[in-house]
Amino acid sequence: AITMYAPLRRLKAGKGTRVGIIGLGGLGGIGAKIAKALGCHVAVVSRSDKKRALALSMGADAYVASEDPAQMAAAAKSFDVLMNTIAANHDISPYLSLLATGGTLVAIGLATEPWSVPAVPLLFSRTGIQGSLIGGIRATQEVVDLCAKEGIFPEVRVVPCTELNQVFERLDESNALGVRYVLDLGNTLTEAHFPKLQEVDPPVLSTPGQRATAGELAKTLTTLAQPVAFFAFGVVLGVMIMQGAASARAGF
Repeated sequence: AITMYAPLRRLKAGKGTRVGIIGLGGLGGIGAKIAKALGCHVAVVSRSDKKRALALSMGADAYVASEDPAQMAAAAKSFDVLMNTIAANHDISPYLSLLATGGTLVAIGLATEPWSVPAVPLLFSRTGIQGSLIGGIRATQEVVDLCAKEGIFPEVRVVPCTELNQVFERLDESNALGVRYVLDLGNTLTEAHFPKLQEVDPPVLSTPGQRATAGELAKTLTTLAQPVAFFAFGVVLGVMIMQGAASARAGF
């Protein structure tokens, strides 16, 4: 939630602000709900019409299929803010035409290849591009309070560990359901679901010479994951503290 809220807050989005959410996945869905709660006019921009009903069910006021030239032409220069959540390499040129004069495209999804940006739309319309990663502690508390007040929750689907491969396939295809998948480790990472785990030589054995059970494997993986989790938490916390300090200096 803070990932989507922070740039909206920084750009002072509110009643009457025209916000376009590019990409309707986990981030896009929660972003549409937050922007709507702030009083913005919200439109979702996705490749085809497949997610139109889903976007409208999340509170979007409008929908644009980017593969349809007629819909893109109709939406030209109609957004003050575009939140680009696409986490894949893509061409952003078509989206720049959707920005109104003085509008801003916010890069949120991670692309590994550089963008090629045409200068003409930026020069003649005074539009801009900025990036956003996360927000400070104050903004985080604000969005938590907002979500609690407005009843905003992410679209989540809990799945058994046995469906992990299928989940990756769905996400790779486009995440048609627009949900965040959560693995049910407690109930499905068991010997009943993975009997072959009993035949795998684990990296650590409770008793030398014996094969590990699924429970022992899970415990070993948890132990190995703890240092990584603490390191990741430290990095995120450090970023939040630095951005929080920067926001405080800026008066946000």
